[in-house]
Amino acid sequence: MPNASAIDVAIIGAGIAGLAAAHTLKQRGWRVVVFEAGDRVGGRMTTDYVDGQIVDRGAQFLSTGYTVIPRLLRETGLAGQLRPTAEYSAIVRAGRPRRGRPDSPLDALQSGLLGWRSLLKFGWQTLRLGQELRRRSVSDFSQWAEFDRESTADWLGRGGLQEILEYLYEPMLHGYYFQTPEETSRALGMVLTAFGLRRARTLALADGLGRLPEALAAELDVRLGTPVDRITTADDAVTIVTPSGPVRSRRAILAVPAPIAKSVVDEPPDPVTRRLLETRYASSILVSLFAQDGFAPPEGLADTYGLLIPRAERCRIAGISLEHNKRPGTSATGQLLHLMLRHEEACRLMSLPDDAVIAETVGEAGRFFPSLARQVRRGLVFRWPLAEPCSPIGRASDLRRYREDCALRPPPIVLAGDYMSMPYTEGAAESGVWAAQSILDAAGERQPGAE
Repeated sequence: MPNASAIDVAIIGAGIAGLAAAHTLKQRGWRVVVFEAGDRVGGRMTTDYVDGQIVDRGAQFLSTGYTVIPRLLRETGLAGQLRPTAEYSAIVRAGRPRRGRPDSPLDALQSGLLGWRSLLKFGWQTLRLGQELRRRSVSDFSQWAEFDRESTADWLGRGGLQEILEYLYEPMLHGYYFQTPEETSRALGMVLTAFGLRRARTLALADGLGRLPEALAAELDVRLGTPVDRITTADDAVTIVTPSGPVRSRRAILAVPAPIAKSVVDEPPDPVTRRLLETRYASSILVSLFAQDGFAPPEGLADTYGLLIPRAERCRIAGISLEHNKRPGTSATGQLLHLMLRHEEACRLMSLPDDAVIAETVGEAGRFFPSLARQVRRGLVFRWPLAEPCSPIGRASDLRRYREDCALRPPPIVLAGDYMSMPYTEGAAESGVWAAQSILDAAGERQPGAE
């Protein structure tokens, strides 16, 4: 293993946060090693190739609103992989999918998803916040701390927007992040509003989202199968304790989910860092169903890339994506559906065999795809106990304070990961780049040892 002079920064975790941090530092000439407990890179941003299909095992989509991941794609030569999804997505109401486009609010009215009074009231309130929503980054959650004083449910309820809450924000919050508007800060609700105001389009990668972490890792020193048992600091150095022995570095970036990060470091003295390390996670299970070649979605979903199911309408499934419409023009045969299970059902089914999980979900998906049950030829199950970090009131404010404190007193171990920014792939990447930049800033933008 490397000695103290071989590593400038040790990075724990080879998900998109850790890899983005390592990539940023290596570009500046720093000597970096990434330690990963698993046998592959990417974390929840991984892709398998099965029966001619591209199977994104966790994260499913990107957005035109993102800034960090598109830059990483350019720097790794993958920008040409970006593909727009089909124009339409759908949300269920009264048992029927209501189709719409993100850049056409009138679709929600014409489809029967929302009434005109709700749309007018919501539109007026959104326009009043337009400047505030446009000037903040949808990549950095700490920039939304000003809205971090009430829940999304309280915000919309206070504005008399119950229909908007139940048939727009609730299905998005649970379908994307597996949490309820009652437990989620208005800060995250405002981020969703900002995506809509900017008319952001949904994107995918032609060969799967896992291509990006694989491309980043290919140019880095990544030690797979190397769990970190403990991280300690002393004498201006960080010691990484692994089963193969201790490794010393000048600094460290801890880019793993909060519960794992908390288990390997000493309890921090400041309350802000302690609260961030206590961040709860929502669970989910992704069920991938391979349908026979003759399977076709019903007319109402034939040109949609995804379907969200509100709590008034769902049992187990929070959302469904359709692979052919996620990547239009794909050469794969047959249809592939991804079913994302809601948090409570994922917890209940987490320890059951794959066949049992598939059996419990196919029937519910059949409400919207009537011929699916008799045309499924194969199913895969991906379990994510730590699927998404929760965003309760206070997390955005704590993130802003943490970043301010790091700028004043750079810690030897910097935290990164999706709980340290937006609770999605772009946020994880942004947190890694921020963590790397904070180390660069502390060094005065100089390489270690430079004159």
